Amino acid sequence: MSIPEPLQVLTTHTDMLGMQEPRPETAASLEQLRIAGRTMRSIVDMLVDITRLETGDIPRDIRVFPVSLLLEELRKQHTLPATEKNLSFRVNNCDRHVRSDYNLLRLILQNLISNAIRYTDSGTIEVNCIARDDMLRIAVTDTGIGIPDTERQMIFEEFYQIDNPHRDRQQGLGLGLAIVKRLTHLLD
Repeated sequence: MSIPEPLQVLTTHTDMLGMQEPRPETAASLEQLRIAGRTMRSIVDMLVDITRLETGDIPRDIRVFPVSLLLEELRKQHTLPATEKNLSFRVNNCDRHVRSDYNLLRLILQNLISNAIRYTDSGTIEVNCIARDDMLRIAVTDTGIGIPDTERQMIFEEFYQIDNPHRDRQQGLGLGLAIVKRLTHLLD
């Protein structure tokens, strides 16, 4: 996906400023710009993803690939955000192959892991593979706040978030799990 020009300009210039040694009085502001840029990028990406899912504009590229490649990519992507929250993040090895769309499966797992990091204040996030016959289950588990039984279906609806009645955007948009639900249906 291509980033809208104003967002691209913001992130490029923020990155350029970050390459210079910022003055102590501007370092905090520069970090806030970086965070804001990442947040805006995430919002735009999610809105584009949900729109593409709505219109059926996401082609599937079903292939056989080693799950270990996908898990290693996810480990690299999410280790730093988990570490920044003092969380233990473990991705266990998996020597299996799976027949699926690599990018769509990655997007599903990215959303699940991001949610786990966002809603876990202490403890562990773990990604495991469980093989049963000709099926492979990839599970993301965490020591986060949990989900009440009464809300387990609702969390997969657009813009729904547990305990966020005032729509605090720092807690996300409530689109990640809606994307997960639609992608899992797309991949059967």
